[in-house]
Amino acid sequence: MNLSKIEQLIIESNPKEIKWVTLERIAQITTGEHIDISDILSVGDYPAYLGALRIARYHNQFNTEANTIIIQSTGPKAGYVNFIATEFWAGPFCYIIKLTTNKINNRFLYYYLKTKEEDLSNMKTSNRFAIISKNKLQKFFIPILPLKLQEQIVQSLDNMNVVGALLEEEVKAWKEEQDKHAKKIFATIWERTI
Repeated sequence: MNLSKIEQLIIESNPKEIKWVTLERIAQITTGEHIDISDILSVGDYPAYLGALRIARYHNQFNTEANTIIIQSTGPKAGYVNFIATEFWAGPFCYIIKLTTNKINNRFLYYYLKTKEEDLSNMKTSNRFAIISKNKLQKFFIPILPLKLQEQIVQSLDNMNVVGALLEEEVKAWKEEQDKHAKKIFATIWERTI
């Protein structure tokens, strides 16, 4: 489904069906756990993320289920959003976002948060040890659309991921287009509900 079809569905939807709620109303936000340096491996069963940016090393245990959203909580990249499709070890520098309702699609939430990385980053403290407070993150507003529409948006954005993976040399261009695509979708939602 292309952008114009999704935009049309959003425009045709009843604005009363789109609700804005705080993240804490739809998800539990926890912090990852410390991992002892002696337990970090070059090769292991599960990727270990100290923050949300990338795999730091590996571990023989996991503390977080697959298909989980994590957000970098500290440092210059605080606010970076990642979706981890496998079981993994979440370290102390990331927030783990676990849905507590079936009213929102997990991938939809991921894509929305991904388009809001700059806003999330702007929530960090400005001191030397930049951190996003859990309290601020809990108060971040999220749009709740009808599930069918969320699923269509996710399908559209996921399809763009598949095409990008098949065309490795064009992945960067597809990601930029996907970001514009998602931002335009959420801007349309915003315009329809104000």
